[in-house]
Amino acid sequence: MCSVYQLGGCDTATNDKMEFFDKTKSIDLGQENIQTISLGSKKGDVIRTLGKPDSIEKVEDPKSEHLIYDDGKGTVEFQINKDIVTRIYNTSESYQTAKAVSVHSTLQEISLAYGTSYYERLDTGSKVIGYFDKKNGINIEFITHNQVVKGVLITNMVEEIE
Repeated sequence: MCSVYQLGGCDTATNDKMEFFDKTKSIDLGQENIQTISLGSKKGDVIRTLGKPDSIEKVEDPKSEHLIYDDGKGTVEFQINKDIVTRIYNTSESYQTAKAVSVHSTLQEISLAYGTSYYERLDTGSKVIGYFDKKNGINIEFITHNQVVKGVLITNMVEEIE
């Protein structure tokens, strides 16, 4: 079974998102957050805002810890590297993106909110729709199944490349 921090390496049919970087136009993703927690926020900010996590997973490669919050409608996971949020993965119905896309949104709703300059790839059997913010170094991916969003992954691209 794949976890979010293994997203790129579980399926032989997986495409690396960076294969699409040069071909995909940049859009502004600087406002993406979960309850004011965005990429670059500190670990303490996450805990002050959302409270004690339901679980914490420590990962060796890349060395990080994952603060996981379960609200009964799904989970939100914050990857922390060197005390900074570098990735947010949301499967909870309770949260939406800065452009009002959430779990259960459709492919059409994604396109209407974020535009048509996206890439598509397969990952672990799911269709993934992604956008890059090249200026701010942010990537957002919508993991879909049967044309419906099942998860939203917001990543600091600088951390991905290092």
